[in-house]
Amino acid sequence: MVYVPSNIKEFAKEKGILSTVNQVARWIEKSGGHISGGTAIGKYYDTLILDLTYQGSEIYISVDTLLITFNDIVITDYKAFKKVWDSRSQK
Repeated sequence: MVYVPSNIKEFAKEKGILSTVNQVARWIEKSGGHISGGTAIGKYYDTLILDLTYQGSEIYISVDTLLITFNDIVITDYKAFKKVWDSRSQK
């Protein structure tokens, strides 16, 4: 079972995006990381931000479209996620 902080899990459940958040959490854990925190932003809290580092704001998930961006790159699958993950660790 992947770890998702309880506040994020509750928000995702309320908004109907828990399966997407769990998928992203699996990608993070498979890559050797973890979610350290997160928050919702926007007038209607329509974007969920996930932190991989302290207040890092690396991953954005749109509640309305389920669009996932990781370091400003659109992610559709684990292969794309891993490519961004690997490039950030080389900096």
